Amino acid sequence: MYSSEGKRIGQPVPWWAWLVWIATLVVGLALYPQLPASVATHFNASGQPNGYMSKWQAVLFMPGVMLLMMGLWFVMYRIDPKRAEYPKFWPTYRFLGGLITLFLGLIQVWILLHGIGAVGSSGRVAMILVGAVILLLSNWLPRVQPNWLIGIRTMWTLSSEETWRRTHRFAGALGVIVGMVCIVVSILLPVHVVNVAVLVLILLWVAASVLASYVYFRRTNV
Repeated sequence: MYSSEGKRIGQPVPWWAWLVWIATLVVGLALYPQLPASVATHFNASGQPNGYMSKWQAVLFMPGVMLLMMGLWFVMYRIDPKRAEYPKFWPTYRFLGGLITLFLGLIQVWILLHGIGAVGSSGRVAMILVGAVILLLSNWLPRVQPNWLIGIRTMWTLSSEETWRRTHRFAGALGVIVGMVCIVVSILLPVHVVNVAVLVLILLWVAASVLASYVYFRRTNV
């Protein structure tokens, strides 16, 4: 990838994302002998296992998903009609790809540790990680420039750069709050309602951001 000045600006995925992937695979292989024949890999709202994989599937499936996501990160910007915009927020694009990889890696480690009995099956863990990801993502969201693949992509933000800028500043600030609240409710609320509470918070965040894009567009263009 090259900037508008013709300078190479690096790979779409940060180097540390590859280290996360390698570490996740190594941890899985190291824990393989201790895993039961059937490993719990999916949990219901109360944190009880309701989906299982064989040992090898449990060790290799998530690293495969992580590798697929990193591969998509190499492809997505190339097919975006607004590809020329990416050099303007390339560090952000790279960070978001790494953040997704890190999130999946942490989920995998938790699943494997649960498999060997080192941690409990509380659904709080995944939701705390979701809140942390929202918090980190929101800090970077205002840096995203107009594109068709990531960010708050509505008919209003894609029609006006000013609307895009103001909407992402709003969504970023609100997302920081939502991320922190998700972490708090994941710790304090009864485990059987945590998933629903976090989902509602995310939906409200998205709805507020979409509404904000319309309001900013009307203020700017009417």
